[in-house]
Amino acid sequence: MGSVFAFLGPTMVLLLLVLVALGVIAFGRGQLTFPTVVHVYTASLLGVCLILTLSGGALLVTSLTSTAIARDFSYQTVDFPRSLPPGVPEPPLPSAAERAQTQAEDDLTAGITLLVIGGGLGIPHAIANGIARRRDMYAGAAIEQGRSVMLLAVGTVVGLGSCVSLLNDTLRRYVVTAAPTPYNQPHPGGALGLALMFVPLWVCSAYRVWHTLAPLSVPMVHTPVEATQSETRPS
Repeated sequence: MGSVFAFLGPTMVLLLLVLVALGVIAFGRGQLTFPTVVHVYTASLLGVCLILTLSGGALLVTSLTSTAIARDFSYQTVDFPRSLPPGVPEPPLPSAAERAQTQAEDDLTAGITLLVIGGGLGIPHAIANGIARRRDMYAGAAIEQGRSVMLLAVGTVVGLGSCVSLLNDTLRRYVVTAAPTPYNQPHPGGALGLALMFVPLWVCSAYRVWHTLAPLSVPMVHTPVEATQSETRPS
């Protein structure tokens, strides 16, 4: 759960920078209206709710794959060797298997919590964002495009990083089994959960941004010289 909020911190900073830039542009053009402010708020909260929901789904995948495949697929289940001075008794600490069980339960409850909060807040904010976007006559398109770029940046960083980690951990675990001891075994469950959640966000955001930059149908524009030549060309 703490890693999720540690990830949301930089995301909120990026979102704040984007919103400040859009606000400065709108203020400079004299287009900072009340519907614009409401649109900025709803678009921002909608993006945060989407990231919360995807983070909760990633935690659920991590926990469920540890139950369906193996506990060590997602968590460390073998204790690292301890070196204690002679005559010093080993302290009564929980084993790695017990800690893995606790982590799986924590991820399960945290994932459900993030899904409920993200989805419960995301649905009304999506409705409000649609209403604010229709009433925002000046900066509506810019705000939607700014949110798409922000989600593209988040999806690219998390999706690409999780894919690289997933491929590396999977190869080391099942193909190139170079781990000399059981406690050095990689655990691709966490990377799998992030990849399943954030790669679709990466793809969808990239499509939206590209669709905005390059429309599917570009009308052919003839220059006056071409039009004159086509008219005077003999049939």
